[in-house]
Amino acid sequence: LDRLAGGDSRKITRYTTRDGLPADHVNALLRDRTGALWVGTWGGGLARMLGARFEPLGADAGVGRYVNTIYQGRGESVWIGTTDGLSIWDGARMAGAAKMREMPAAVEAVYEDKDGYVWIGTRRDGLFLFRDGRLKRITTREGLFDNLVGTILEDGGGHFWLTCNRGISRVSRRELLEVVDGKRAAVVARAFGTGDGMPNRECDFGQGSVRARDGRLWFATVGGAVAIDPARLLANTVPPPIHIEEVLVDGEALPRGVSGTIASGNRRLEFRYAGLSLGEPAGVRYRYRLESFDEDWIDGREARAAHYTNVPPGSYRFRVTAANADGVWNTAGASYDFEIASPFWRRPWFAAIVLGMAAAIVFAILQTRVARLRREKALEAEFSRQLISSQENERQRLARELHDGLGQNLLVIGNWARMASGSLDSPDRARPQLDVITETAAQSLKEIRAMTRALQPYEIEHVGSSEAIKAMLARVGESSGIAITADIEELGGALPPDAGINLYRIVQETMSNIVKHAQATEARVTLRRGPRGLELSVSDNGRGLMPSPNGHPAEGGFGLRSLSARAKLLNGTCRIHSTPGQGTTVVVEAPLVEASAP
Repeated sequence: LDRLAGGDSRKITRYTTRDGLPADHVNALLRDRTGALWVGTWGGGLARMLGARFEPLGADAGVGRYVNTIYQGRGESVWIGTTDGLSIWDGARMAGAAKMREMPAAVEAVYEDKDGYVWIGTRRDGLFLFRDGRLKRITTREGLFDNLVGTILEDGGGHFWLTCNRGISRVSRRELLEVVDGKRAAVVARAFGTGDGMPNRECDFGQGSVRARDGRLWFATVGGAVAIDPARLLANTVPPPIHIEEVLVDGEALPRGVSGTIASGNRRLEFRYAGLSLGEPAGVRYRYRLESFDEDWIDGREARAAHYTNVPPGSYRFRVTAANADGVWNTAGASYDFEIASPFWRRPWFAAIVLGMAAAIVFAILQTRVARLRREKALEAEFSRQLISSQENERQRLARELHDGLGQNLLVIGNWARMASGSLDSPDRARPQLDVITETAAQSLKEIRAMTRALQPYEIEHVGSSEAIKAMLARVGESSGIAITADIEELGGALPPDAGINLYRIVQETMSNIVKHAQATEARVTLRRGPRGLELSVSDNGRGLMPSPNGHPAEGGFGLRSLSARAKLLNGTCRIHSTPGQGTTVVVEAPLVEASAP
């Protein structure tokens, strides 16, 4: 640190670390209202000069080692901006060297305006306003020229001059406050650079600016000091016209001025545009937005092209606006409408084809399933038909053998026994034995005839199904003691033999179930021709069937299943209605198939 006394270059006093400086690289200076000299160093932290010596200050309170600026406003407080944030000296202590809440690191500039509002510039986070104990942030999103604010200087016309490594910008204090208060969306910033006479647009930060007594503003740059007189500036109020010059897709330009469809699968979109400002062409700034893709406007700064990648299919409008160096925006801007086509697998017709194919596959699977179930059902019915047919054939065979073989033999035995009893010399002694033989043979013959009748109801062939059923019901009533009422219509030749046997078996098995299980005293059998064919009803007043879990009569017995199987052989249906304690009714309905003429 060098001290010039009385403006005489021969009277320079140099201070170094030997004199108590924390470091020889001095970055900021401040003479406070008490006359004390504050020194901020780069790497050594903060010190205050007392007499001829320097006293390190704030290291124990967390003040950063790299000091950017030292500032004292209208009060007694001293503000120290470092690469670690902001610390405040309240006149007696460093206030805990506390960093302000929400304050980012790297504070470059501090300025207190006429209303006591403190403005804080940062290295990369924009401009902050400290007001009423709260911080508000303003960035390029709200119109700042750059998020680096190296110095803050106010002119006499209500504007702040902010420096960065891209030049100097001017913004209205009133507009900044309106943005903070939510009264406007963005400020208008005018930028100055090499086109305005700056030897180099990169400025020094911290305390690299000052306002002279004549109103001129001085700024330190890496190319030397520059000055500007705000009173002599003329504002450009004409918004720059803007035109979209070219649209490129994967590096290939689209036809000029034609909005259209871009094929799917393209990766890179580039929009090239230009704004015209004759006063300061290099000061034109741009903002752009791809509607339906960008949520908000994007600050393109001075760049004259916008790039997008991986934009999904859809309809879009690219919009771009421009502002001149005085921040006057062309609000209408320019636009380009286009559409990115969907790949074929995302188009409605492809979805319809896929859905149609899926529906066809599901339908085919269902049809295959239904056909298989039908085949299984048909096979089951055919099996039942063959099983019952084989049972009937076996019954007929047994009936013929019993009748033609054993029955005839017993008949012959009986005849011979009667003949022998009449020709014996001692009838008194032999006749009783022969009578026993005769009675036994007759009883056996009677039982065989009953068995053959049960196995093969020969009455069907001689008197028809109706009369055979009546005869069978008479025998059941006589043998069981159940009062059976029969209302049997004469069917004549309405049924072929096989159907007649199945009908007979249905009545026979139903009556067998009544005799064995129903504990009934009365039964009624009705058989007639109905409008839908043959109608058979067998009911009793017995104990009924116990209901199954689904509420219907239990049909688990073999006899009841056999009724359903035989009804299917007639191409009919079998329904069972039963209430515990109130009897059971079996109803069979089947179409009439006339017997073929012999």
